[in-house]
Amino acid sequence: FVIGHPHRIERIKYMLNPGVDSFGYGYVPSQISEIMQNANFIGSSSLNLSYLTEHLPNMHTDYILTTALSHWGWLSIVVILLSYGLFFTLCFMACKKVRSQMGKFVIVAITSCWVLQFVSYLIINFTTLQMSTYPLLFVQGGYMRMINLFLLGIVLSVYKIGAVQKDIAWKETVVQKSEKTSKVFYG
Repeated sequence: FVIGHPHRIERIKYMLNPGVDSFGYGYVPSQISEIMQNANFIGSSSLNLSYLTEHLPNMHTDYILTTALSHWGWLSIVVILLSYGLFFTLCFMACKKVRSQMGKFVIVAITSCWVLQFVSYLIINFTTLQMSTYPLLFVQGGYMRMINLFLLGIVLSVYKIGAVQKDIAWKETVVQKSEKTSKVFYG
């Protein structure tokens, strides 16, 4: 996959050291590192807005956290990370209150998917690993936002009802079938 395509090897090389090709593959990572170096803890960075819109393409759509960092500082990023962390923690804690084993599986699977989406968005916004653009969870994304909101509805439904499928009814069915089977074999 990588060795057969020389452009992928070049991209990995520039991903590891974006300064080598700061006007090609390493352009966006070098601009992100420039923004991160000039960011303040509170308040806007020393870079002006015209510099950002000129040097970071799609900053208001694909790099929302980087834009928030340049406008409001590191404190805004910490607040955003804490709010998402609280949301993920609440989702995993909801799993403890669900009585059904299937309901627990559903909540853990959906929440794990959301965590992976958010971590990949963080990687794209704050590191040199520029895989592709990815939407911020529940904030942007068109059909991705619709899918995530649908999954949120499933999680809330499972949390409210407490089960996807009633475990008790399933256990009763298994017990009844095993009793019928034992009557056939043992008379």
